[in-house]
Amino acid sequence: MWGLRYELDQPPDGVIAFARAGEALRGYGAGTVTIRNEAECGFRARLPLMRSLPPAICGRLAVAIRPRQVSLGRSTRVRFRVSRRVGALSIQMAGARVRLGRQTVRTDRRGRASLRYRPRGRPGRRGVSVAVRGLRTVRSVLSVARR
Repeated sequence: MWGLRYELDQPPDGVIAFARAGEALRGYGAGTVTIRNEAECGFRARLPLMRSLPPAICGRLAVAIRPRQVSLGRSTRVRFRVSRRVGALSIQMAGARVRLGRQTVRTDRRGRASLRYRPRGRPGRRGVSVAVRGLRTVRSVLSVARR
């Protein structure tokens, strides 16, 4: 049904029907229905309903950085794993842009990326940003310590 899945809380007493007009979804009948798309974005509502379709992409980005701390002046391979959290579900994000300093890398189909980083200047924290079109950019930090 238009790339959507639906699930009813209880078996229906009567006929349930759905109609789509552009980006609007209309549901007829009685009961409570949960509607989700392929990206696991969706909503739960009571029938009858008139709502817009769920967004094509949803959730919150999460980034894991290994190692969490690098040494000043020493070149180190830093690995990133980017995922999207939708409720309890964690989905790897392919094509996410990861930026550390002046370097930018994109994640592979498993949500992983790596780069060689040589911190210069003073010890402290360096910002890491992760961006995916349609989701809010998330920021994290990488610690830089003296040798």
